[in-house]
Amino acid sequence: MTLLSIKIDNRENSKRITKLQSFCVNKGISYEVVPLPVADYLIMRGDEVIAAFEFKTMNDLISSIKSGHMQSQLNDMKEYQHPHLVICGSLYEHIRSGKQKYNPFSSEQLAGFRSKMAIHKVRLVEADNEPQFFYQMFSIADRIIEAQEDDTGFCQALPERHSKSGDVKLDVMCALPGVGTKTAKKYLANMSVCEFIKICKSDNAREFIKDTHNISIPQKLIDEVKKL
Repeated sequence: MTLLSIKIDNRENSKRITKLQSFCVNKGISYEVVPLPVADYLIMRGDEVIAAFEFKTMNDLISSIKSGHMQSQLNDMKEYQHPHLVICGSLYEHIRSGKQKYNPFSSEQLAGFRSKMAIHKVRLVEADNEPQFFYQMFSIADRIIEAQEDDTGFCQALPERHSKSGDVKLDVMCALPGVGTKTAKKYLANMSVCEFIKICKSDNAREFIKDTHNISIPQKLIDEVKKL
């Protein structure tokens, strides 16, 4: 892992804080428990916030959606470049199993929640348990840093004929098959060039991008990227 540290909101569940402190000690990760105005956890590289995480149990999430508090939290998290909402459990499985009957929320409330997630570019992360969540936070931060560094490599290796706009990342995206300037800007507003290419090369790429970024990608483009 890249040398990272974590800031923990002192209002978080005390047992969870203790478990995370033990995790950090075992991994040699620096931590501090401080008041955080937004988010429960911040993964740091020096003074730079790499990723922000809001943690919810399933019951917390449902209550927050019903009360409308979740929407204000998502709005506040937009100040971070890489905000994440972590759910302990699977929202889809929870709804499908019928467990929500004990604390129901309407389809309109759920749709509003998903819309807010997309608007504020907050990514949904599901964890089976707390130890998995702790690992995921640092793994996600490492991938963000890796993508940033990969994009820098793309910039250095970009052929001169593609350097048209003065924005090298935009030019790299425009160099992909069938991607124009307007479309490239839309993609770059949601993900890095490296992340875009990696997602396109994965299974169910079109559905994944639609669900996580609320963007429709032509299947033809995905097929062309997979050939790169």
